[in-house]
Amino acid sequence: MSLREERAAFERQLDQMLKEHFGEYALFFREVAVGFFPSHDEALAEALRRFGPDEEFLISRVDDPPAAADL
Repeated sequence: MSLREERAAFERQLDQMLKEHFGEYALFFREVAVGFFPSHDEALAEALRRFGPDEEFLISRVDDPPAAADL
């Protein structure tokens, strides 16, 4: 998946995530929200543990408008 596809998946799910995960950091992998974390560092650590440094994933803060914290 490209970051563009991950971002599109994030945008599609944003309304629901705002209700349940406002202020948290969402980790998206293959267009699926695989976790929510209190900090960017925790989301990144989990992404690297689960997927490794060679996979593309998205970490973005759940807020309105969404913050740009993409990896």
